[in-house]
This record gives sequence, structure tokens and C-alpha cells, in this order.
Amino acid sequence: AVAVYQKRKNEVRERRFFPEAIRRREPLLADVIDDYLKRVEGQLRSYRDYDRYGETWKDVLGNKTLAQIVPGDIERYLAK
Repeated sequence: AVAVYQKRKNEVRERRFFPEAIRRREPLLADVIDDYLKRVEGQLRSYRDYDRYGETWKDVLGNKTLAQIVPGDIERYLAK
């Protein structure tokens, strides 16, 4: 614990410490889609379409975090 404390103090002193990056969890695309669909269920007339589109994107990119998805991933899928 002392070594970690000293390391943090050195990082702060050298202006290399960014506390917002520590313990930050990046959500998976599948989790974000599921959360969104739960929130809008019963509010959208086209919910079935959104659900179907969500399943498609979860199959393609669901195991990636939002930060890992780049425009090239989407373009490759659309090119298939």
C-alpha cells in the first residue's frame, strides 16, 4: 500500500496522474442497448424494430465496449 501511495504522489508531482481514468468501467455495447430498450419499452410504436436492430448490433459488436468501436467496424459490417 505504501508503494502505491508513493507511486501516486510521484505521478501527481509529475502531472501524470488522472484520477478519472482509475476504476473507470467502459460499458459493453450489448449492455447499453439492453438498458436503452428497457427504458423506452412501451413508449415507442416501433419498439419491435428497435429490438430487432439491437439484436443485430449485439450479434455483430456486442462484446466490444463503446470506446473500442470505431467507424471501420460499422463500415465492414455494412459492406457484407
